[in-house]
Amino acid sequence: MEPAQPSSSERRQVSQSLAWVGGVSVVLGVANVASMGVILALWISPEEYGVAALALAAFPILELATEMGLVSAIIQQGDHDQARLSTIFWLNMGATIIIVLVLTLVVAPLLAELYEAPIVGAMLQVYGIKLLLQNVLAVPYGLMARDLRFKEISLVRMFANFGEIVVRILVAASILGIWCFVLAAIVRTIIWAIRIRRCNAGCRG
Repeated sequence: MEPAQPSSSERRQVSQSLAWVGGVSVVLGVANVASMGVILALWISPEEYGVAALALAAFPILELATEMGLVSAIIQQGDHDQARLSTIFWLNMGATIIIVLVLTLVVAPLLAELYEAPIVGAMLQVYGIKLLLQNVLAVPYGLMARDLRFKEISLVRMFANFGEIVVRILVAASILGIWCFVLAAIVRTIIWAIRIRRCNAGCRG
């Protein structure tokens, strides 16, 4: 039996979604590069950024480790009842708590000692807050992606990332300096969570 072919409206929806994702990615990429150029030129020295990069390199790895593919399961397996979504959320949260505890108590102190830079360990420990917060948006994001609501996702992403850029610049210009990279990421996640949950609430209403 041949699989059902997508309708013309579904193909158009996918094409529009891809266009939104691509357009937003370009805009955010340019804005991010420009903001980083300003920060490095005015407030953060190459030496300070080099130290921060030791922690920044671990951020994407930590995010992948905490996701565990559970959000992808929402997208791939179709409809889910509230009980299953709750199970997915708490499994993801439980795994994240374990990872954050290991990061805070073991990995961060070891890296701080290895690099002889206490700030590296401290940045990783504070980044654990971001890893915990992102669980709040995981399930709503998975549901929106499942429903091909990429235009809304792209708008939320753009809003959150521009918020991150603004916070990063403001913190870099303050006495906190190098902490701009961690604090801005936390703010981005908070904005993501609030906006994407509102989108889902609006859809249900």
